[in-house]
Amino acid sequence: MLKQLRKKQTAKKIFLLLAIIIIPAFVLWGASSSMRSGKEINYAGKLFGKKVSLQDYIDSHEAIILQGRMRFGDEFNKIQQEIDINKQTWVRLILLKETERQKIKISDKELVGAIQGMPFFQKQGHFDKKLYQTILNYHFHIQERDFEEKMRQSLMITKLFDKVTKDILVANSETEEEIKKLNKPEKKISAEEKDKIYKNLLEEKRQVAFRKFLQELFDRANLEDKISQYKKEAK
Repeated sequence: MLKQLRKKQTAKKIFLLLAIIIIPAFVLWGASSSMRSGKEINYAGKLFGKKVSLQDYIDSHEAIILQGRMRFGDEFNKIQQEIDINKQTWVRLILLKETERQKIKISDKELVGAIQGMPFFQKQGHFDKKLYQTILNYHFHIQERDFEEKMRQSLMITKLFDKVTKDILVANSETEEEIKKLNKPEKKISAEEKDKIYKNLLEEKRQVAFRKFLQELFDRANLEDKISQYKKEAK
C-alpha cells in the first residue's frame, strides 16, 4: 500500500511544504519516546519568546514523520536517516505560529474535501470510509481524529504558502529563455510543453520566495531548542 501512496499526485500538492523545507542533514533522533517521560526537560524550547510544550513538539514531530510516509511511501524508511527531523519539527511549529498570527483557517468542508480527494483513500474513484480507516490503522498507526487534525494543520501551512507566493509571476522572456535551452525550434514546441515549462518556472520561483520568507520567519522566531541541548548533554 505504501508503494502506491508514493505514486499518487494529489498528496504532492497538499504536502508540498515537506519537499520545500526538508534539508538533508543529521541522523534522525527518536525524540518522541525519550521526551514523553518529561523527566529531563519540562518544555521543548521557545519560539518568539514563548515556551513550546513537549506535547506540541511531539505532535509536530509525529506530523513530519506522517507527511514523510505519505509523500515518499516505503522510500521514507531509506531517506529519513539523512533528514534532520528535529529541525523540520521546529520549522513546522514556526509555520503554524505564523498561520495563527495571520488567522489562517481550514474549514471542516475543506478538510473533508482534501482527505476524500486523496486517491489512496478511494475505490473506483470514490472515497471509501473502510479503506480510509484501514490505511490509518494498519499503515500509519494513527487515530482518525489525530490524523485529521494533522491534516488540517498541513493544509493551513499550504494555504500560507499560497498566500505568500500568490503574486509571483513568470515573464514571457523567462519562458522563452527556457525554451531556447531545449535546442528545439520554437515552432516545434507544443502548447503543452510551453505550459509545462511555465508551470515549472512558476513553481521554482514560488519555492525560492517561500524559502526567503521562511528564513526571515525563522530568524524572527529566535528559536531556543531545548531538545538539541538535552541531546548534547545526554551524550
